[in-house]
Amino acid sequence: MPVWQIILLASALLFAAFSVFLWVWNVVRAKKLRQQGFVTTKKTKKVRMPIKLDKFVDIFGGIDNVVSASASNTKIKVYIADHKKVDFNELKKIRNRGIFDQSDSVSVILGGYASDLSGMINDLVTLNTENKKASL
Repeated sequence: MPVWQIILLASALLFAAFSVFLWVWNVVRAKKLRQQGFVTTKKTKKVRMPIKLDKFVDIFGGIDNVVSASASNTKIKVYIADHKKVDFNELKKIRNRGIFDQSDSVSVILGGYASDLSGMINDLVTLNTENKKASL
């Protein structure tokens, strides 16, 4: 058998052994991470909201009028720039458990999806701010 064939065979065997070693190492490492709680195998739950995000933002005078949003478990607090642009009649039509009007913000008790809605509104505000900066 020529030397080049022996070298080729040896390198193929080393490659196969190394590949098997990496596969075993990855499986063992993933198992350890799952046990330590770094990796979850639970499926994320889908959040169903009774109102569309655009409609909710439009009630507050559009994305340009929304400064930011924060939320607790069931209440969302939307900080606004111009209080006159908020449509309280439309806000009363959506399913809520209470509306609190403050000088710089409006709080609405919505339910379990308030924190998800707050995160989406903040993402929209960030995108809007970045688009304004990019257009300058």
